[in-house]
Amino acid sequence: MRVFASAVVTAALTVCTTTVSFADTGDELFKLLPADGAAGDRFGWGVAISGTTAIVGATNDDDNGDTSGSAYLFDTATGQQVAKLLPSDGSSGDWFGESVAIDGSLAIVGAKVNDDGGNSTGSAYLFDTTTGQEVFKLLAGDKNKDDHFGQSVGISGTIAVIGAWGDDDNGGNSGSAYLFDVTNGQEIVKLLPSDAGGGDQFGVSVGVSGTTAIVGSYRHDDNGSDAGAAYLFDTITHQQIAVLLASDGAAGDNFGEAVSISGGIAIVGARLDDDNGDNSGSAYLFDATTGQQLAKLLPNDGAADECFGTSVAVSGNVAIVGAIERGESGSAYLFNVTTGQQIAKLLSSYAPDEFGIRVGVSGATAIVGADKDDDNGSDSGSAFLFDANILSLDSIDISRTRYDRTTGVTLNGYGFADGTGTTVIFDTIPATNVVVVDDTTITCDTPVVEPAQLNVDVTVSNGYGSDTLVDAFTFTPALQLSGNWVPGGDLTLTYLLDPNDSIFAIYGLPPVQGFDTPPFDGQLCIFPFYMFFILQNWPFDEWQYTFDIPNNPNLSGLEVLFQGLIGPEFGGRAKDAAWANCASLVIE
Repeated sequence: MRVFASAVVTAALTVCTTTVSFADTGDELFKLLPADGAAGDRFGWGVAISGTTAIVGATNDDDNGDTSGSAYLFDTATGQQVAKLLPSDGSSGDWFGESVAIDGSLAIVGAKVNDDGGNSTGSAYLFDTTTGQEVFKLLAGDKNKDDHFGQSVGISGTIAVIGAWGDDDNGGNSGSAYLFDVTNGQEIVKLLPSDAGGGDQFGVSVGVSGTTAIVGSYRHDDNGSDAGAAYLFDTITHQQIAVLLASDGAAGDNFGEAVSISGGIAIVGARLDDDNGDNSGSAYLFDATTGQQLAKLLPNDGAADECFGTSVAVSGNVAIVGAIERGESGSAYLFNVTTGQQIAKLLSSYAPDEFGIRVGVSGATAIVGADKDDDNGSDSGSAFLFDANILSLDSIDISRTRYDRTTGVTLNGYGFADGTGTTVIFDTIPATNVVVVDDTTITCDTPVVEPAQLNVDVTVSNGYGSDTLVDAFTFTPALQLSGNWVPGGDLTLTYLLDPNDSIFAIYGLPPVQGFDTPPFDGQLCIFPFYMFFILQNWPFDEWQYTFDIPNNPNLSGLEVLFQGLIGPEFGGRAKDAAWANCASLVIE
């Protein structure tokens, strides 16, 4: 939630524009560090996030021996460590934690150099995120040395996918991927591409969402040597759905070294693409149902050797892409999947090395790994949480502030064009006539509220998320008082008019016979004051009257009530019109 200064409303004006502008998308929320971090751990090499839980791998942690590895769970709401994950049979050199993924209450961690079936056979482990306990150890049914099973991992629902880029079924390092049932730890099927070839390293990256899995093959040669490709598979039928190729792919792009999928959208990184200079990098969005390319993503400030596309992730309408500039700290970028537009560039105030080596996103929270950060010693590593709310309410153009009338307002921001139940709430009261004009504009009518000045929060929600401006809108009484409130002073009455007002009256004394009785509640009206108007095409937005307060010291401390009346015209009388808009003051 954002915090804003209260909107400023000038009493003498009915029409004002209050712009409260601030964007928190891309704000750094927490820096994550392990409780037992140490030099060389490379914490942050693997990162992922699901809901309010993040997982971070530390491949070189040495609890079970040198570079045995570990992983940590964090609460994304607090930034606090929840658990440390270690495999039951961890050993030196396993690199447990190089790949991690999480979905709900299950996390999966790869250990690609584990030696159960020979040197660097690889393995993966499932953990319960609520208890931190290991659930299953996963091994390929045809495990073999140097397969690097566990190089990449993904999980969605009851399905886990695990990449083994060193598998040799279709030639040396042709690669493969495996589907597992996470409810019993059993292998379901081995995935191989229809056009596999030696050296393609199919399985270097994987992802899964619902019934669709994606597997990267960054040294595939259809668009030239090491141009790269990615493949979509149906996790139910196990059939290949499509081969994903960049429309402008070229040799050496390494398209497919990083992949991710969420619902009907897949994203593929090509970190050595050259659009913005040698090895500047790019990423591509695809329709995961048809395999059609939707957009090519490039950073607004792309440059040579930034390797944009080193890491990618997607969740709903938010995509995140990491960029590791050689010898520099790195960065990450948020994109709107629908428009393909860059939303924010993520940078850490700590400027750690290799910031962006791995990225993840879930809902309105993104995570970025920085495995060479030095807080706990050289290359100890860190990770960062960022606000990734694709829906942003940036400002409100306020045209009227009457509390007793619905008022048309315009809301400005982005991520509005979702079309799945957009709501606008003023504190707890829904606005009416909400219209999503486009991705950056909403119009609506304010609700009618209780007759008192009220500063309210305004919240916009839709299928992308929600965003709130605090104290962003001020409802004011139609009848307002100002002046020097002392005996012998002056008093100014200001009545804010509505174009629909046809009769208008102000009373500063008990009502004239024939009119409804206002709620004086025993308060003393000391001014023999009465004004009455019949308005026809009233050209002004306010009526104002100033008069003197009697110079009588006995008036000090008395509370005075003024009452406004508005209503339809009845032969020049205001009979049956509704009383409203009380205003009172205490004479000092």
